Amino acid sequence: MAVVSYRMCFVVAMLVVQVANAQSGGDRPRLVVGIMVDGLQHTHLQQLWTRFNANGFRRLVSAGVSFSDMTSNTASYGNAADLATFFSGTVPYYHGITGDRVWHPSTNEVSSVFQDKTQTGIQSHLQLSARALEASTWVDELMMAGRTRSKSFVVAINAEDAIAMGGHAATGAVWLDEVHLRWGSTDYYSGGMPWQAAQMNSANEVKETADRNWQALFFPRTYLAALSEPNLKDFNYKPSDKQKGSGSASILKTTPMANTLVADLAAKLLKEHELGKDMHTDALLLQFTVRTPGGETSSLNSMEKEDMYLRLDNAVQELIANAETAAGAGNVLFVLYGSQTDTHTPADLQRFNFHAGYYNSFRSMALLNSYLMAIYGQEKWVKRYYGRHIYLNRELIEEKGHDFRKFQQLVADFVSEFEGVQNAWPLYQLLQLPVHPDTEMARLRNSVHRKTAGDVVILLKPGWLETDDQNRPVGESGSLNTRFPVYISGWKIAPQLIRESRKVTDIAPTLSGLLQLPAPNASIGKEIVIQLNE
Repeated sequence: MAVVSYRMCFVVAMLVVQVANAQSGGDRPRLVVGIMVDGLQHTHLQQLWTRFNANGFRRLVSAGVSFSDMTSNTASYGNAADLATFFSGTVPYYHGITGDRVWHPSTNEVSSVFQDKTQTGIQSHLQLSARALEASTWVDELMMAGRTRSKSFVVAINAEDAIAMGGHAATGAVWLDEVHLRWGSTDYYSGGMPWQAAQMNSANEVKETADRNWQALFFPRTYLAALSEPNLKDFNYKPSDKQKGSGSASILKTTPMANTLVADLAAKLLKEHELGKDMHTDALLLQFTVRTPGGETSSLNSMEKEDMYLRLDNAVQELIANAETAAGAGNVLFVLYGSQTDTHTPADLQRFNFHAGYYNSFRSMALLNSYLMAIYGQEKWVKRYYGRHIYLNRELIEEKGHDFRKFQQLVADFVSEFEGVQNAWPLYQLLQLPVHPDTEMARLRNSVHRKTAGDVVILLKPGWLETDDQNRPVGESGSLNTRFPVYISGWKIAPQLIRESRKVTDIAPTLSGLLQLPAPNASIGKEIVIQLNE
């Protein structure tokens, strides 16, 4: 009888422990919610602090870890490169993702860095996979540790960003198609397109949301922009309207309706896939935006951008509540982060008489070709230029008996004189010469990969950005010291400010440590010690 009584007490005690763990943070979080905000800046959060809800951005920033000096050790070539670095804990030199789009010599086409013609798009013409990503991510490590019991979903605005966040092993990933106004996906992931996204497509929910008018949430005079423009008037956009000069693409991705769609699908995934309901950690990775139509400025001096933040703050507050309802308060780890974004765009700087601007690669390459033909003859010495990489016609150069390295150096010296160019290096110098890790040359070397690199690589001056043939930015920052906004909160995280200088590559091993996972296989970052509440 005593043995039975002892066993009963032991069972009851274990049940009490399990219930307690279900109600508040256990040994590791049950759910990780990643909130990437394209265009996020810490200064913007500070400027709008008093206008935010207590349980939206303010909670994510003040109730956990914030970093006063989190910088990137790569040059900016676009969100996909930044996100791959954030999730893998290593740089493009190792993980292989050097930008959103790259030039493919075999086809002479510029296309997605994740293009994979062996895959089939789901309700999308894009054929994408993560095969170009040559390193594991903390999400991959989570899924491998969970052995099919963990789930991870990505809901993104942009296709390349979705793949970079999903890595190799996500359950499913979707992105917004701004042309056909629907969710798109790829059969690369085991779960394909989540049925909730397919259901929204069948019901035309994306199109219906895109057909709503976007006007200011509050009276114009209440916005910060009214301080410099007293007669500020309301704006009116229809997200389904076409972008200027872009053919069939709509402006949906630069309106709050894109954020609404991401939040709506996230709520469905949380509930209907029962994320965070057991001891096998799940992940929900979301991309929002504060980009605005036109996007000529990154400063908080337009009513549209401020309205984007205020509306998104409401959505974030609801997301936090939904996640904690699904997994239980104290069981959710929130990670709020952005990407490399300059405080001021070239347009902002030009208004205050700075020598800044947009690098015109077409004019520069025309000058380079003329220069080379004047020296070496009327031949096509340059195959292609894209994304600050110059691809030379190596076969022709060597066939004509020229020393290829001397040719590279000549080109590098010439383009270094172009307006907006800080410096240029032959690729062999970047890959072979020993350099100090905090130099501009080191940041540039970190940002290239042998498979996609050109023969000469350019670094632009601070305040300068490159645009492609469709006037799209190639990268987001020309700064030599770009701050990377990251905030980690929820679960057992204690409020704290880390003043020590850290690199964005430190985040992946830090999250791996919190989740009791191995660091990603190519991680060069160092785990950050974070204070936890007991």
